[in-house]
Amino acid sequence: MYTRFEIVNFRGFDHLMLDPLARVNLIAGKNNVGKTALLEALFLHIGAHNPELPLRVNAIRGIERFPLQPDEVWGWFFYDKRTDRSIQICSLDDQGLNRSLAMRLAPSETVTQAGNGNGSRSRPTGFITTDVSTRPGAGICGFARPSGRSAGHVHGRRRDQDPP
Repeated sequence: MYTRFEIVNFRGFDHLMLDPLARVNLIAGKNNVGKTALLEALFLHIGAHNPELPLRVNAIRGIERFPLQPDEVWGWFFYDKRTDRSIQICSLDDQGLNRSLAMRLAPSETVTQAGNGNGSRSRPTGFITTDVSTRPGAGICGFARPSGRSAGHVHGRRRDQDPP
């Protein structure tokens, strides 16, 4: 069971920390505040070793056709489409095990494809790379708790909020 969950640079969340979590947790809020994004982060974190999951998240949202530019395909995963920063999704469980998922956009390359009698054509490539680590104890995501804030609250900032 997760006791703490942290998201950095994912969708509308610059940094979100859920601490502490219990056996049952209620996620509520107005439209477009990040409830689904939180569930997607949990989904990706739990299935971190499955490379298909980022595409499945798109399909669940009804997005099944993609433009050719990697930033357009993957950019929506990143806070403010900041693909230069990695996504960090981390958890701490009741056994003291810290699990981290880091996602980043791999550098784009141009691949030349043989045409069907019309010559060759180039297309950019780009894909998400993931790193998963599990270790006992230590700090979750390597971040300290924001100063002046106590455990037991949701801390975070969405793109539509003013900086603290």
